[in-house]
Amino acid sequence: WLQGGSYARNKRPGDCVEVVLPGRLDQPPLPVALTGRQAANWTTPEAAMASIRSANTAGDRDWILENFVKDEHAGLRAQVDDPVLLKRNLDYYKTIRTVEITGSAQLRGYTIVFIREEPDAGAARIVPVTLMKTASGWKQTNALSADETFDIVWAALRAAKTRGKTLGSC
Repeated sequence: WLQGGSYARNKRPGDCVEVVLPGRLDQPPLPVALTGRQAANWTTPEAAMASIRSANTAGDRDWILENFVKDEHAGLRAQVDDPVLLKRNLDYYKTIRTVEITGSAQLRGYTIVFIREEPDAGAARIVPVTLMKTASGWKQTNALSADETFDIVWAALRAAKTRGKTLGSC
């Protein structure tokens, strides 16, 4: 999927692409604990991630939506109201034993938080979560879901390679 993008121009198979973004890698990673809805807040990216994890673990439709920027609520409503999707999401989150923030990067005014999810069984999974600072705090957004640079960052996360204090996929 990355082979047809602008980063692939004038590149051969096996060539590396470098993307430099401001950010940090957290050593040690920061734990993301479960929280109750009444205690949830969005004052920091870390607090927002605790709310996101907790809402999904609880299967609370309204809380899940509350974690997103308001402009995306209408588009997400059908997904959170779909009982099959909600159950699949809940079943997945119930298997997650630990969640950690391994770092973050800034891209086009958004903060991409690097999350490591460790399930009860199977391999840990690294996922990027995009947050946006709003008047009501740090909220999740899908604004970068079609962004080519975001795709490169995600590929580097999945490859789980670092060079010094940087992510790399080559």
